[in-house]
Amino acid sequence: NADNIQVTGQYELLDNGQLLLSNRTQRTQPVLPDHLTDDNVIKVIRSLDYPLQHWTVNYVLPPAHVNYWPMILLAVLLAVMLTLITLIIYHYMQRRVRLAARQVQFVGQVSHELKTPLTNIRLYADLLSEQTGIDKQAKHYLSVITDEAQRLTRLIQNVLNFTKSPTARIEPINVDALLNRLLQTFSATLQTKNLTIRLKNQCPADTFINSDQDMLVQILANFISNAEKYAADGQYIDIEAHKDKKQCIISIRDYGKGVAKNEIKQILKPFYRVHNHLTEGVAGTGIGLTIAKQLADILGIALKIEQTTPGMRFGLVFQETTKE
Repeated sequence: NADNIQVTGQYELLDNGQLLLSNRTQRTQPVLPDHLTDDNVIKVIRSLDYPLQHWTVNYVLPPAHVNYWPMILLAVLLAVMLTLITLIIYHYMQRRVRLAARQVQFVGQVSHELKTPLTNIRLYADLLSEQTGIDKQAKHYLSVITDEAQRLTRLIQNVLNFTKSPTARIEPINVDALLNRLLQTFSATLQTKNLTIRLKNQCPADTFINSDQDMLVQILANFISNAEKYAADGQYIDIEAHKDKKQCIISIRDYGKGVAKNEIKQILKPFYRVHNHLTEGVAGTGIGLTIAKQLADILGIALKIEQTTPGMRFGLVFQETTKE
């Protein structure tokens, strides 16, 4: 209890409010300034031994005497600055979001408008190719027009799927018919690029899966287009299907240089491109695999990406179903 503590020695009340007590030969205990009067009895508690020849006691003013206003003003100033910075960043991001939304809307509208003339181009090219009396070279030119129109249609559909989330229409799909449709669609185009597409279907002919056919074809077409760009020239692209218990796995495999393990997740991000000598000069939007991942998520399909020797395998895992 500070009221019962007494000291012997000298004390001095400094200008800053501190109490300084000192004695070069004796050890004492401090007394609060309010109790240091002429009537105090000062006693020696015990002497100090060598080398403790003196003592010093500092008394600090109680908290009530500390001026907190500078700290309060500083805290308020910092809070105001943080609030202003937050508001500026918020308004900036809002402008960016509105601008991005307008750009996406514009791209979506333009892409949708392009679908109609492309449909007409494909229609008239098909009609001309069915006419009699057309020489072989002309039929080849018409085939090129049809193939390029189909490729441009897929690119436009990718853009439309990227700018909005389509609604799935789930129905039973025959795996064998689906894979043969892909084979017929891509065979001619890939042959012109010295690539051979092969069908390796190990599923029974009556195997069915539940999915949206248009979305599923778009996913697999994107896998094939990716393999077409990056597979080594003169190699193969395989359309594979097999059953694993109650699951049906459909895959697209290429025989290119593949992708490093640490880049597998990255290639599913928008506009990401693997940087190596194979990608130099390769044209592409960088959203094909991103669209495939988004559509797979909408359909609830597991996406499976594997490194092979050589190349890569992009697969989709389905639960087998019946035609009904």
